[in-house]
Amino acid sequence: MKKRETNWKPIGQEISELVHRIQRLRSDHRDPHRFHEEKSEIAYELAELAQRVA
Repeated sequence: MKKRETNWKPIGQEISELVHRIQRLRSDHRDPHRFHEEKSEIAYELAELAQRVA
C-alpha cells in the first residue's frame, strides 16, 4: 500500500492555487504537450486532495 505524504498546507490554500493554475491554463503552439501535462498534473493533485478530505 502506498504511504500518503502528509501535507499540512491548508486545504483552502491548495484549492486556491489549483484554481489559479486552471485559470492560467492555455494551449501554446510552441509547446503543445505542456497544456496536457499541466492538465494531468492538476487532475492528479485534485484527486489527491479529494482522497485527503474524504
